[in-house]
Amino acid sequence: MIDNITVWLRKIFEGITNQRDLNRMGGSKTTPLYIADTNVHAVNHEVVVCLETTEFNVLTGLDAAGTTSDWEALIGLTGSIPSGTVITVPSGAKIKSIDLVSGKVMLY
Repeated sequence: MIDNITVWLRKIFEGITNQRDLNRMGGSKTTPLYIADTNVHAVNHEVVVCLETTEFNVLTGLDAAGTTSDWEALIGLTGSIPSGTVITVPSGAKIKSIDLVSGKVMLY
């Protein structure tokens, strides 16, 4: 168990590419959420970290103006997303629904 946590933390920190992502993760008022199943989850997060190679079925939410957004299409996520990838929605936006085809993610 400890070895898995260490590997996941390493992947998370390797995926953080700038201070903005780190601030959004650390300053998030939502509880981090681990998802490793193929159910649809209603969430309220800003950052997704792929803990292993992941494929999304649904990744939608609201932009800063409250308009429904398909983050998967807008960000250009297609096929398998590599482990360690950090996906951050624009400032003021939220991820509201996530459904995985495969993989494991942590949301902040």
